[in-house]
Amino acid sequence: MNILSRRVGPTESVFTRYLVSNKRLLLSFAVSLLFVFALVYVKAIAAFLQTAPLTIADWVSALLGGLAYLLIYECVKWIGRIRTSKAEHDI
Repeated sequence: MNILSRRVGPTESVFTRYLVSNKRLLLSFAVSLLFVFALVYVKAIAAFLQTAPLTIADWVSALLGGLAYLLIYECVKWIGRIRTSKAEHDI
């Protein structure tokens, strides 16, 4: 999520057409997630790396952490847009 937030700029929202238009970025997210699944759930790889399967609670925790980061960062950018438009309006 951080790369999406940083890629669109300091004041633009990540929830724009860019999110779905950059097929390479979406593909890289999918491949990255596939590798995470392989590291955790493919027995040979998991045994070599000494990892254990993640529980539902682990996945929920990771997703909530990412969503919390995204929400906070989007709120900061939204406040920045309000301040910028207010400053431009006052000029």
